[in-house]
Amino acid sequence: MIMDFAKSKKLYFIIYGIFIAIAVKLFVPFQIGGFNIADIPPFFMVENRFLRLVCIFVVAFIGQMLGSMLATRISNSEFDRMLTILHLDCESKPFIEEFAPIAASIPSNLSIGLGKALLYMQGLFAAGKYDEVIKEGEKALEYNMGKGRVHEYLTRTSVCQYLIMALCESGNTARATALFKELEETAGHTHSDGVKNGKARSIVDYTRDYIKYTVNPAFCDTAITAEEYSMCDNNYEKVMIRYQLGRLYMRAGNKEKAHDCFNYVANHRGDFVCREDSRIQLEKVAAMPDLPVEAEAEHPAVEE
Repeated sequence: MIMDFAKSKKLYFIIYGIFIAIAVKLFVPFQIGGFNIADIPPFFMVENRFLRLVCIFVVAFIGQMLGSMLATRISNSEFDRMLTILHLDCESKPFIEEFAPIAASIPSNLSIGLGKALLYMQGLFAAGKYDEVIKEGEKALEYNMGKGRVHEYLTRTSVCQYLIMALCESGNTARATALFKELEETAGHTHSDGVKNGKARSIVDYTRDYIKYTVNPAFCDTAITAEEYSMCDNNYEKVMIRYQLGRLYMRAGNKEKAHDCFNYVANHRGDFVCREDSRIQLEKVAAMPDLPVEAEAEHPAVEE
C-alpha cells in the first residue's frame, strides 16, 4: 500500500531515484549539454557494456528494495494511525475524509482490496452513510468476491456483514435477507482454519440477529446477551455491539439493560451516529415501565 500514502510514495521514489543516479554516475560517464560528467571520473570504470548494465541493474535493484522497505514502514505507520482514528478514537468523519482517496485507489492485490473496502465501509457505516456503504460493498463483491472463492475468507464475510446491515438500515430487507442466505450457506464451512471459521460463524450469528430486528421490530431473542457479543477487538466494536444490544433489550422491554447499553454508547467518545441516537433512545427508555422481577432474571447483566 506504499502508493496509497503521499509520504510513503514520495520516500519510495526519492530513494529509488537516488540509487539510479548513483548507479549511472558510478558506471557510466556521459555528457549532458555543455556539462561533461565524464570530466568527473566514475568511481568504477567498467569497460564491458554488458557488465555496466548488470552493475546499474544491481545498484538500482538495491535502491528499489531499500525504498520499498522504508516506504512500507511509513505506509504501515500511516495505516495504523487511521485505524486508531476509527477503531480507538471512534471518529468516523476525520477517518472518511482521509481514507476516501485510499479506498478509491486501485488495489494491488486481493487482500489489500478487501481490507480497504471493509475498513472504508466500517467508517461509512459508523457515520450513518448507509447508501455509500452499499455502493462500496457491492463494488467489492463484484470486483473480487465471486461465489466459491475462499481467498481472504474472513474479510469477505465481514464485508458482506456490513453490506447486509446497511441494507437493513436503508429499509431494503429483501435484498439483505437474500444476501444473508448466500452468506449463511458458506460461512464456517469453506475454510481449513477452525479459528477463522468460528469467527465467521459469530459474524453470521450477529448479522442474523440484525436482520431479524430490522424485519420484525417486535423481535428480540432473549438468548442474545453481552456474552454472545463479547469478542470485541477495539472500541469500534464495543460501541457498535453495545448499541445493537440496547436496541434489542429495548424491544424486549428490559428497561435497565437497555439503559445500560445506550448510556455506554451515549457517553463514549467519538462522533458515531449511534452515539447521538443513543441519547434519544435514553429518553424513550426513561419512559418505559419497569420490567417485572421474574422477567428481569431472564436477561443477564451487560458486562463491561
